[in-house]
Amino acid sequence: MIVELPIALTEVNKLYLSSKFDIEPFKLSKKNIYGLFLFNTLSKKRNVPGRDIPIDFKKYNNFINIHLTEIDFKSRGVYLSNQVVLDFNSLVRMKMLEEFHFYMDVQFHYNKIQIRQAIQDFMTLCNLHEDVIGIRTLEKDYERYRTKASLDLGRQFRNQKIA
Repeated sequence: MIVELPIALTEVNKLYLSSKFDIEPFKLSKKNIYGLFLFNTLSKKRNVPGRDIPIDFKKYNNFINIHLTEIDFKSRGVYLSNQVVLDFNSLVRMKMLEEFHFYMDVQFHYNKIQIRQAIQDFMTLCNLHEDVIGIRTLEKDYERYRTKASLDLGRQFRNQKIA
């Protein structure tokens, strides 16, 4: 027996996950960080009124179905709190941006590709398009990342003691 559990995602997160995994359905597995996170946050539903925060379904308007085995269903439960759903979306977003920053560093610094072209290549690689996330948004994010990385590197060298 397979149990289906829907989880709300932003469109960017759904497109990014679809570039990495078969998400129709998303089979819960401990072999990737997303499955491991969801597997470890599954629980049995507790009826505690007012403990769960609301989800803005205008922002989280896409869903994927997670498939659980009968054993997982019986041992873990089949409930993900709204906070877990929001945390899962944050995790996917952080991992996407981490991959984006690494990709941009390699493309820009080693392969000498222009920033905008590298962003468009990344978007193509991850099934993203400008209707979902703008090139300028990713460009500004990369600029902030590089500025922070430069400042962190500068602090690291300033804090070293000379023998």
